[in-house]
Amino acid sequence: MLRLFLGMELCFQNLRGKINAFLCISVVIVITTASSCSRAPVMPVDEATLVKVLADVHIAEVAAQNFAGAYKDSIKRIYYQQIYEIHGISEADFKSSLQVLSDHQDKMEKLYKKVEMQLESMDKPQK
Repeated sequence: MLRLFLGMELCFQNLRGKINAFLCISVVIVITTASSCSRAPVMPVDEATLVKVLADVHIAEVAAQNFAGAYKDSIKRIYYQQIYEIHGISEADFKSSLQVLSDHQDKMEKLYKKVEMQLESMDKPQK
């Protein structure tokens, strides 16, 4: 009887070890899966500001089309610097935000619809 009891005890210890191993593996799988899920992109420039900045960038690009060569590049650099100053952002933050958007096409499409609406509202006469 004692042998049977000791044999069952060893069997239960072995089973507990397997359950613990299974639980550890399950936890690792859950954490890995959860961490690989796509998260909402985090941009250095908030969306509302970025919409205004991108609208101004489009206007600057159109305005710079009237120039050529190195003069055009200089004008664009001045326009962009003014845009960054007006909106209180840095060039690095702007470029980083664009990189995040390029990695999340769905977010970029939604943002550009807002940019289009911003440009349309700027085009309407003020009353």
